[in-house]
Amino acid sequence: MGERPHRAGGFHRGRLPRLRHQRRRGGSAVRGRLLRGPRVPGGLGLGVLPGTLPAAAPDTLTAVKLSAILPLPAEVAQQPASVFVPVDGEPVLVRIVRALAGIGDVLVVADDRLTERVSGCLGELPVRVVAAGESPSTADCLAAAAQHLQQESVTHALVADHRHPVVPDGLVQRVVAALSEGAELVVPVLPVTDTVKSVDAQGTILDTVDRSELQITQYPYGAAVPRLADLQTVLGDAGLVTVAGDADAIPIDLPGDASLLEAIIACRR
Repeated sequence: MGERPHRAGGFHRGRLPRLRHQRRRGGSAVRGRLLRGPRVPGGLGLGVLPGTLPAAAPDTLTAVKLSAILPLPAEVAQQPASVFVPVDGEPVLVRIVRALAGIGDVLVVADDRLTERVSGCLGELPVRVVAAGESPSTADCLAAAAQHLQQESVTHALVADHRHPVVPDGLVQRVVAALSEGAELVVPVLPVTDTVKSVDAQGTILDTVDRSELQITQYPYGAAVPRLADLQTVLGDAGLVTVAGDADAIPIDLPGDASLLEAIIACRR
């Protein structure tokens, strides 16, 4: 599905010396916001999460009818290049949908201003484009998707994010496996390896944060359909299960980071 299977941790910053300055153009701001409280909004990709998975698989597996969801809320309509910019010969939107298509039906739930262009871009790919109204939030997109999935008796969904255009096979398989083992909310994570500092309102460094309590969250999330609404507060859910992420599945700010994304794609071949 999409990208060639690749081991977690496979992307090397050293392969891209000329692009290091792009690697996390917004990274410092993200890490700074991390330190202003014990919980972080899910969209930042950082948060305090449960540290361990269940020790063993359950005796029985959950019957799973699976679909994938790609929300395209109002922020995408305001900057359409974030999904339509060509990278490695095709729009990023096509790359994400193709990576998800192997697990089941794909719903692209979009701001009304995007639906016609999205449909034209995706062409013959096995996808349905659903209008989410004018200026919808991500939560609005998920609510619209949930209505469609419940009508079709879909039990579980993977929720992708347009800012995470690298969707490795192995990562998807780990999320699906956790759902099959009975988890209702699943998030891929990686350990934080950078040194993290707490700062005050003026930016003065106060202390070094214990990074063993922090993890980086990635996409796609996995959820039982009735729990889709809970994804907005998923980092605080006691029932959350985490699975190993992939170092290549980093957030990408397009169109500015197009060269970085092309380099990651090239390294995965």
